[in-house]
Amino acid sequence: MLRSLFLALLLCVAVISSVSVCTAEEAAAPEVKQFGPDDIHTIVEFDSGSAMVMSFSELGIVDLITVSYSYTSGEDNTTVEHVLVNGAPSIIPVEKTAIAKINIKDDPKYSKFITMTPNIIFSPVGAKFEKVQTVEAGGRRYYFLFVLRDGCDDCNAAGYARIAFDFDKDGNFIKVVLVKLMKTRQPL
Repeated sequence: MLRSLFLALLLCVAVISSVSVCTAEEAAAPEVKQFGPDDIHTIVEFDSGSAMVMSFSELGIVDLITVSYSYTSGEDNTTVEHVLVNGAPSIIPVEKTAIAKINIKDDPKYSKFITMTPNIIFSPVGAKFEKVQTVEAGGRRYYFLFVLRDGCDDCNAAGYARIAFDFDKDGNFIKVVLVKLMKTRQPL
């Protein structure tokens, strides 16, 4: 009888342990925020800091928000950025990702640009969303137009870089692509 009681106690401990392990795993899973129109004018936390959602555009598999980061110096200026949301990963900062992943020297036209503008830089300031397009296998391509500047983020425009963010049909991020460099804005 004592042996049966001991085995029953071990079984209870095993059941309780497995339940608490499941609960701990569930608690450790991060909650993924889904953005929508109700998030406009709310403050969100990103790796870059606190930002206010300025706009929300429902675009299909993945959506687009613009956010505004206030300068910490107390000036009245702000930095506005685009963020692709509601896919996987759930948040992709457009300007930061493009600057980190794209090398404009990879474009065949780069050599022509530097003969006319030797100090050309790929600037995150002034990027614009162009459109979203369906691609093979039901995926989506999100196009942005970035400004190429003559030496600094505040300098004159020296051209444009069309950048695309590719997602599969389920909203999983695949890659960011330099579509082309252009001297003037050209329609898609």
